[in-house]
Amino acid sequence: MKITDIRVREVSIPRIYETYAADPNKLQASTNHTRSVYQILECFTDDGQVGLGEFSDLAKRMRSPAPSEMRNLLLDSLVGVDIADWRFAYARVSDTFPSSFHSEFRSLVLFGVEIALLDLVGKRYSVPFYELLGG
Repeated sequence: MKITDIRVREVSIPRIYETYAADPNKLQASTNHTRSVYQILECFTDDGQVGLGEFSDLAKRMRSPAPSEMRNLLLDSLVGVDIADWRFAYARVSDTFPSSFHSEFRSLVLFGVEIALLDLVGKRYSVPFYELLGG
């Protein structure tokens, strides 16, 4: 099972209540606190599987790139990798993803990539993802 392509999409989800994470004085006036922004990573394989991961709750201060730029940043590190060697793919992303991005954003991306890869590992072995994590 090899990764043949990836897609990154951005979604904006309404919140039930306004959230001021790390902004107790509500100083981030330009931020829409009624919505959460996510980027969804889809990793497609040569046997038709799709692994899903997310870069969650992206704040404007993180200056996250557009989905098309995110795809370009991740494409070379992920495409062609055999999912049996998912740790190698994760290491490639970690090594090549620009360190110039906000550190919190970089962590969210690495976590999202790991989740997408593990989702594919579970599909490869016909084991639900939650079972891989211990049930």
